Amino acid sequence: MPTLTNHPVASLAQQQWVKIICGASYQDLPTIRNLCLVYALAGADCLDVSADPAVVRVAHAGIVAAHELQPRRPSPLLMISVADGSDSHFRKASFAAACCPESCDRPCLGVCPTEAIRLPFPPAGVSEAQCYGCGRCVPVCPSHLITTYEVHQDPEATLAQAGPTVTALEIHTQVGHNAAFWDLWQRLRPWLPQWHVVSVSVTDHPQLLAYLGFLTEVLGADTSAIIWQTDGRSMSGDVGDGATHAALRLGKKVLDWGLPLGAVQLAGGTNRSTVAKMRSQGWSAHGIAYGGYARTLVAPFLRDCGDAPLEAHPHLLRQAVAVARDLVAQLKPVPVDAIF
Repeated sequence: MPTLTNHPVASLAQQQWVKIICGASYQDLPTIRNLCLVYALAGADCLDVSADPAVVRVAHAGIVAAHELQPRRPSPLLMISVADGSDSHFRKASFAAACCPESCDRPCLGVCPTEAIRLPFPPAGVSEAQCYGCGRCVPVCPSHLITTYEVHQDPEATLAQAGPTVTALEIHTQVGHNAAFWDLWQRLRPWLPQWHVVSVSVTDHPQLLAYLGFLTEVLGADTSAIIWQTDGRSMSGDVGDGATHAALRLGKKVLDWGLPLGAVQLAGGTNRSTVAKMRSQGWSAHGIAYGGYARTLVAPFLRDCGDAPLEAHPHLLRQAVAVARDLVAQLKPVPVDAIF
């Protein structure tokens, strides 16, 4: 078992916490399993997945496989993401592909980060498992054939099935959701003893400080291990380096407020330039969560192995871990033995 000093939570106090977001509505099971394997080996502190029992099982399998390859290294926390209401992270795209005209140049294909939109047209459309709801395909469709729908999860059923494998929780909320947050928290509190951290993901709003005060009162009675995930520009880290500016602005704002409880972790637009830009401004958050950018980095290696476990292709696994380690190592030291 990891000691207190090398336990993933210790990274928060050291301002070296790295979380990898697999996607709150992403359900491509082979990819999620291998993604968790790679970033567990690369030294990530936490892996954030959908509150879906099948997703939790394969994510845990990836963490176990990493531990078998590197038994001396602490395993990352396994976090599930839930929402207290409507949230863009919990949606998927739907495409009336049969209506797509043959003359269309199909710009949707070029903007989909997970290749969830399938050819040939018709009758193919969106792969439900591969779509994580970024919404980039919706505005580019010239025929307005793509819409989105909400994904509803049952976190209590997932937690009951997953048992102690889920070691962290994230709640996506918005200013004004006081009653909804309170209700969700009361329902999930029975599982509190197994969580090492509770993360709350928020976006910017004129009344955000007051809302964080409310959340502190609600959570502070139960736990001091709180992370404020400041979601600057949702699901945009793989768009370009400039996407990180919103993440930095919101993270710095919340950090400067000096809340009595909780660590500040950047998200929403985080990418290869986030750490350098943050340090050039002379400050540091407690951690950074990487989503689409982290997935994009290792996607070629995961595609090449197909649905097989990545460790069945050691050369691909070594390459994927090397790339992932370079990202993690921007914020925290990664032992040389992270590449086996």
